[in-house]
Amino acid sequence: MASITVTDKAVSVHFSRWEKIAGMLRDIDVPRADIADVTVALDGVAAVHGFKEAGLSLPGYRKAGTFRSRNKRVLVSVKRGEPALRLTGRAGSDSPDILIGSAQAAAIAEELQKSL
Repeated sequence: MASITVTDKAVSVHFSRWEKIAGMLRDIDVPRADIADVTVALDGVAAVHGFKEAGLSLPGYRKAGTFRSRNKRVLVSVKRGEPALRLTGRAGSDSPDILIGSAQAAAIAEELQKSL
């Protein structure tokens, strides 16, 4: 699974080799100034909306890749039953929205919401 690292200036998401290959994803650093909202989805797979642009989608079980919905691009790596951290980018920023499954999603969201 992807690992999420929070620093004073950015949120870094590092994908596993499997996620990079199957999901056609690459590691990304999102400046904290580009984050408009942080939420937690209790079931990451259910939180994915739109159509798969690139990557893997095993309906109801696992999704990894880029999904498009209403003029938004969302980088996704989630599996069934796992909470997911959703980072929504500010309008006009180059940063995509991100939905990443993590057991620590609630703790990470709480830390990021303090600085919004």
